[in-house]
Amino acid sequence: MITPKSPGMHEYSFASLPPSVDLVGAFGDDCTLRLSGASLSALERGRLKLRIHRMGRSGAVDAVRLQIGAHSGQIGVWIGAPGATLDIGEGCSGLWDVRMWREASIRIEGQTTSNGTKVISDCSDVQVGEDCMFSSGIVLQAADQHGIVDLATGRIVNDQRRSLTIGRHVWLGRNATVLPDVHIGEGAIIGSATVVTHDVPPTCVAAGVPARVVRREVTWSRSPTELDAVSTLLVAEFASRTTTSGDPVGDSARQATP
Repeated sequence: MITPKSPGMHEYSFASLPPSVDLVGAFGDDCTLRLSGASLSALERGRLKLRIHRMGRSGAVDAVRLQIGAHSGQIGVWIGAPGATLDIGEGCSGLWDVRMWREASIRIEGQTTSNGTKVISDCSDVQVGEDCMFSSGIVLQAADQHGIVDLATGRIVNDQRRSLTIGRHVWLGRNATVLPDVHIGEGAIIGSATVVTHDVPPTCVAAGVPARVVRREVTWSRSPTELDAVSTLLVAEFASRTTTSGDPVGDSARQATP
């Protein structure tokens, strides 16, 4: 889903993209790209690189809608089927490798950063909240991409639409993988090389293969020495909840049970 066009947003057809956008392959006349003013400036100054690439060989892809608000980094978008929508929010940055197939829908909210994330959507919806921090080697796999066949019936059993949702202010550690039909709650921390196969609650640490919660009632800050704006807000929200309930949580209670 693309958010409504805001003031200062520049809209282009794929036939008339800015020269700083690299377009490879055949796309229909109805494909459009929206760039925020900051994104357009970053492209012109070389702080942001955007490449849009057609996957496959079966003619032009139609009905593509892209909206980019990133301020720096490198974004590669590979599109293999009609109806793809991608919305990268204002102030995002970093390295993004986006692969979109049948009616793919990806929304990454503002201020989210990545040191190297591959996002795969095929007949699926990906939603990433604001101010997330993704390390390198991250995979957001919102679809199986290939059919699983039930031998008794001869039917494809995984052809339904899928989803992958990550709340605001989530930290994914290096080489973490998130699989389809997973929801990660806000403020969560996912450990390095973790494979997330089931929902993860908010404000916890989850690690392992598959992921399991190893500590509760924690979040993270971009600074190693002081709280950032979002972690400060989450601490205040937690204090408000515990004051209202009259049930403060001690350190021993925060340790997850095996």
